[in-house]
Amino acid sequence: MDNTSFKTDLPDHLSNESQDSKATETTIVKEVKEEPKAVPPEHIAITKTIPAHSETKKTDHKNIFLFIMAAVVLILCILASNTIGTYAEEMAYIRSVGGTSINEAYFQAHGHIYEGVSQLIIAIGLFMSSILVWMGIKN
Repeated sequence: MDNTSFKTDLPDHLSNESQDSKATETTIVKEVKEEPKAVPPEHIAITKTIPAHSETKKTDHKNIFLFIMAAVVLILCILASNTIGTYAEEMAYIRSVGGTSINEAYFQAHGHIYEGVSQLIIAIGLFMSSILVWMGIKN
């Protein structure tokens, strides 16, 4: 069965059913169902869900806190390394007035060890700061 329907168009003065049927005009109307047309890409609106203001503000405070903590950790590690390195250098180059002694060799060895420890503290500070920055960027 096709989608053909019959429509009767009557003039206003012949709209009563009791009027003569010869005076009516009958027209055939064929209904065509069109498929929806594709929307061009330039007419498509891209929507993005924006979180509520309070959620955005909370995330921003967390990110700022993590960046500040990363800076504090790095600064404290550099200061600690500088302090340990300064005293380690003094220990490594200590000389006695009377000549070489076992105590002098002991302190010199520990001075060199502490110089390595000061470099290790900088490496640990860089690592911990980079982890904090990564956590701040990830959010």
